Amino acid sequence: MLRIFAHKSKCGVPSFAIGFQLVVANLLLLTQSFEAVLEFIQFGLTLCSFFTVLGVIVLRFTKPAHPRPYRTRGYPATPIIFLSVTFLMMGYLLINPSSAIAGGRFSDACRSHR
Repeated sequence: MLRIFAHKSKCGVPSFAIGFQLVVANLLLLTQSFEAVLEFIQFGLTLCSFFTVLGVIVLRFTKPAHPRPYRTRGYPATPIIFLSVTFLMMGYLLINPSSAIAGGRFSDACRSHR
């Protein structure tokens, strides 16, 4: 089912995947508030970065002889700290999504003073 998103044009562009992303983004913007779209995007980006850094740690254990052209400073402390903070951010987004976007607390405070 997902193979259709991997299909590329003659120039190597995944045009169907980009078109699908365009349709989904427009539907979100037209049917929900901008804040809800930001919350959705923030969680997705945080989740992707979490799994990317987790992949670095997993590959260090599963393929220790694999060449490493780039080294992570402070390894393993730096990725573990990042994963911890990112995990807390995702938990906060799931528990309290309405004030999780940047400035959410500020806008709530402004509304309460009216």
